[in-house]
Amino acid sequence: MFHPALSSGGFYCGKNRAAGNRPETETATAYARLEFEFAFSKLYYMNTLFTYMLGMKRPRLAFLKQIAEGMRHEFPDFQENIYYLKAFDEEQKKLAAMHMQSPFRFLVYFRLLYFYRNKIRRKK
Repeated sequence: MFHPALSSGGFYCGKNRAAGNRPETETATAYARLEFEFAFSKLYYMNTLFTYMLGMKRPRLAFLKQIAEGMRHEFPDFQENIYYLKAFDEEQKKLAAMHMQSPFRFLVYFRLLYFYRNKIRRKK
């Protein structure tokens, strides 16, 4: 699927702003919102979520619930964002979707997954 904002040049599709070759205001606003939503979901949500889980010995369920609720409140459809879909791999998207559905299930799954990857699989 073609998305003008993802073509060469990004937001303004590589055209010269000064020449008046800007997209329609509504389109520009929509893509600016998508870019902002992606930046927020990447920096606030994904980076925080995975850094927290990997850095804490005992992650707190209350914190996981809080960041899921924050994303539901600010950007409930962030997982459908065109930039989000391209930037993150399938495992990251799967884990984020699990977290948004159930922070508890995500916590248990993530801990078991990394226990397996770091303890069991390394011994083989």
